[in-house]
Amino acid sequence: MPKMVATTIISDEPPPSILPEKVKKTIVKARVELDKQMEDVPVKLEQLGLTFNDVIYIVEVADADQIEAAIEELQSTELKSVDEVFDIGLKHVKVDGYDLSIFREVFKEKATLDKIRKGLHKIRDNELMIDISIPVTCETVKQILIERRDKVEAHLSK
Repeated sequence: MPKMVATTIISDEPPPSILPEKVKKTIVKARVELDKQMEDVPVKLEQLGLTFNDVIYIVEVADADQIEAAIEELQSTELKSVDEVFDIGLKHVKVDGYDLSIFREVFKEKATLDKIRKGLHKIRDNELMIDISIPVTCETVKQILIERRDKVEAHLSK
């Protein structure tokens, strides 16, 4: 399923006609946002001293239980800043061999408290999907990165 979702999101083809209109609109919106976000990836990787494989590995080994623990704390905390959100994430999510604190500035550039609160609200509304959605989301992100590898690596080799 993640590979199918990733392929659908990054494809230049229209979303499959069997999908409801609302889902099609979400896919189109996700494509635009993804393209916008992926433009920065090569520059950010260089700034962080990471390879594309490092990012894929970090996403691949992300532990769903750690992510869920971070989400639970975020939902029970009156959040005051993006830094606080990042600190809670760092407290719970660990990847051996990587200091995830290097992502702080990138996170602060991209995240807002409003977006985070909206995301947490969606998660709270769909709590039954958490156990399924974290691994599926991680695998989907990994697939999107793999599908976009050539573009990113071409930019890095310039």
